[in-house]
Amino acid sequence: RKSLAAQNLTEDQFQTLKEIGFIEHQQTQLPTVGHLLRVLYKEKGMFNGDSEELWTIARVLERKRIYGDSVKCQLSIKYSDNKYDIVEYPHADIEKIVKMGSSSVYKTIDGLNPGSFACDNNPSCLMVGDHVECLHQNGKFQGRWWAGRIASTSADGKRVDVAYFDGEYEKNVPLRKGVIHLIGRGGLDANKWLVGAEFAEEVEKNVEKDTKTSTCTHMVTRQKKNSKVLRVCVERGQTRADSCSTIDDLCCVVERPDGSQEDIPYNDIVRTLFTLRQKQASNLTSWPVATAEE
Repeated sequence: RKSLAAQNLTEDQFQTLKEIGFIEHQQTQLPTVGHLLRVLYKEKGMFNGDSEELWTIARVLERKRIYGDSVKCQLSIKYSDNKYDIVEYPHADIEKIVKMGSSSVYKTIDGLNPGSFACDNNPSCLMVGDHVECLHQNGKFQGRWWAGRIASTSADGKRVDVAYFDGEYEKNVPLRKGVIHLIGRGGLDANKWLVGAEFAEEVEKNVEKDTKTSTCTHMVTRQKKNSKVLRVCVERGQTRADSCSTIDDLCCVVERPDGSQEDIPYNDIVRTLFTLRQKQASNLTSWPVATAEE
């Protein structure tokens, strides 16, 4: 039998094969050289200080049988950032992925939820908060792909800013094939990476004066106070991992300094946080001008 990766499958065909047991057959097959995997790893969160579990893409370079074990094997893999690793397979944190027909979308064929969205190598639309891997500076650094989140999008949606997990920030990245891979929608896992985030807001405080005196009867003072995201809720509708669904239906429950709570649109919160992230970036770069319009 051919592997799923070698077949021009639509999503309906994928589900049909799953129903007749072909997917289960593929699950028992060990990855071979060239197969793509997604691997779960931990990264320091951008805003709440907690470690965050993220997926990254890797390619199998070599496979070796483990002596005395008929089920497991040892894989040499290469990650998107050009780093190498040796892992055992099967493993709870490693899943095989395959391309869905002629589309740019990849899905899992094993793990807890076969058929789940794994990545899109040519996304047509990205939203603030989306988890991506980007060809930093158009491959200037040994062709490395860096992990980050979309921090801003242009009005026409053809350019994005990327805040990387290592603290760097890149502006004006073109949304085109071979530059950005979508790994996950930020709105779908917002309760994992956004909850606990604190941000300072400039608050106006009105002070009324005695009207019987000749002094000013009204004065405005400004002060910065920290607010904290408690949870993210879906008001209506639902975002999807494999499409550019709206995130306007998401809202964040925010705790104010006085203990009160307020619902604020998800978009407003993430834009505020990424604006602060840009100001605090360890290194601020822009996409190379010579290639920006390619």
